[in-house]
Amino acid sequence: MDARHSLIEAYFKHLESKLETIRAISEISEEEALMLCCCHLEALGARQYQEVEYIDPPRKAIPNYSKSAAFTKVLAEHSGYGFWNKIHPIGLLSYLPKLFDPDMQDYMIALGEIGYELREEGFVIEAVSHLFRNSKQRKWFENHCHKGSLGNIAYSKVRSEIVHNITHQPISFDAKWQGERLPDIDYGLMVDCLENVISSLKAISLETRRFWWEQ
Repeated sequence: MDARHSLIEAYFKHLESKLETIRAISEISEEEALMLCCCHLEALGARQYQEVEYIDPPRKAIPNYSKSAAFTKVLAEHSGYGFWNKIHPIGLLSYLPKLFDPDMQDYMIALGEIGYELREEGFVIEAVSHLFRNSKQRKWFENHCHKGSLGNIAYSKVRSEIVHNITHQPISFDAKWQGERLPDIDYGLMVDCLENVISSLKAISLETRRFWWEQ
């Protein structure tokens, strides 16, 4: 075992010890453990966008990256659950800005008709494209439809709120993915996701002999 392998092993051993600490905290407070899971997932996702000076060539930080997008991306790619970047049609309604106000009733009907099954972003955009009154509405959907993703909803409704309100309740959904009801976004789900993300990133890093954020 060379020095590089040992360094990667040590780094992930430290992450795994944090995961065990979270599990211990959950015995006292699942709400606090849920908050820690979400914060660690955000940090692991955001690491990909930060400056790395020691690689060749050095990578500059990506300015103004979306923390919710980083949170969603790491979950979608490494948690083992395929629904995080899928769009909740009804959930998307609450993110529509004021430029949609004159047509809100029409959008409510169109998104409601899609139903409670999570959908790919392109499917949702196509389903409402006949309602676009102007290029601004079209551009908003093309650039911001991801705000209706389950990952963004979890970030804004769970991660962001629980930091300020530790008594925050987990979110339940009527929505389905691949015909199955979505699990509640609670400690049980998020600790499972965090464990899977750590395991996946560790495997990638050991296989390539480079930390995932260096790739």
